[in-house]
Amino acid sequence: MRKALRFETLQGLQKPLADILLAAVLTYEAGMKLHYRDQVFDVRRLINQLVAEVPSGDDVTLVVEGKDAKAALADIEKGLRKEGHL
Repeated sequence: MRKALRFETLQGLQKPLADILLAAVLTYEAGMKLHYRDQVFDVRRLINQLVAEVPSGDDVTLVVEGKDAKAALADIEKGLRKEGHL
């Protein structure tokens, strides 16, 4: 299964957003890739770099693949809504 979610970075990929993505990475087996402009980042490898590299106000797209992709994306979307990113 492949699911995607596009959201706005209100203050870049700062701690609250990074915490949401990190929690999903630690909870689910699904592979997660973050698409930003013409770059693709493996969330498991680059979570710390993303916090510093994506400026505030830019849109990024998260693509989640794997057997638990739907559940992973639902939790991420819930967290993003709570933090005001959606």
